[in-house]
Amino acid sequence: MRASGPLALAVALVAGGCGAPGPGEPHVLPRSEVPYDLLSPAPEPAPVPSGSPEVAAGPQAYFVDTSGLLVPVSAQVAADPGHGGGSRLDGNGPRRVVARVLARLSAGPDERERARGLASALEPGVELEVLGVDSGTATVEVPPFAQEPTADRLPLVVGQIVLTATSVPGVHTVRLRRDGEVLEVPVPGGARTSALLTAADYAPLTASGTRAVP
Repeated sequence: MRASGPLALAVALVAGGCGAPGPGEPHVLPRSEVPYDLLSPAPEPAPVPSGSPEVAAGPQAYFVDTSGLLVPVSAQVAADPGHGGGSRLDGNGPRRVVARVLARLSAGPDERERARGLASALEPGVELEVLGVDSGTATVEVPPFAQEPTADRLPLVVGQIVLTATSVPGVHTVRLRRDGEVLEVPVPGGARTSALLTAADYAPLTASGTRAVP
């Protein structure tokens, strides 16, 4: 009987040694004499864990779901084109991108998003002006609202702005202003602050495990 597969390979390797039978004279080795692991099947690649989180790419706008929590949707805006067909977020780049993503937020959920039950705590059509982005801090002018949000809705309003602005690469903190004055705003838990605002400040208002949808 002729050896095949890994065993045939083992035979060929051994045949190259001293005293091995010549060509045409195959010699079958006992399994105990085959080099270590030569007959073992190749290990299968480790499976990718099914629970691995997906990373949402690009800026996101945050809206309010039916549970009263903030969830992200893709803002579908891009960085300004740079030289060589790339993109840049330097100079005025971040300011323009933040302005676009906040305009997406001000426009409110689209028809498909409303069908999913998403809404906005922001007044429809409110114009949020980006005064600048400096050292990772976006300064946003918030105009007076026609109807000021109630105390329980105000953290959602601020959270939508802060989380949306900080979804832009390179933006880490937000300063809110009105008529040249820094606004003192509520954070989850009831405290108020005029310090720079971060996404972590409003993380308690987000729905855990959500992913941006295209």
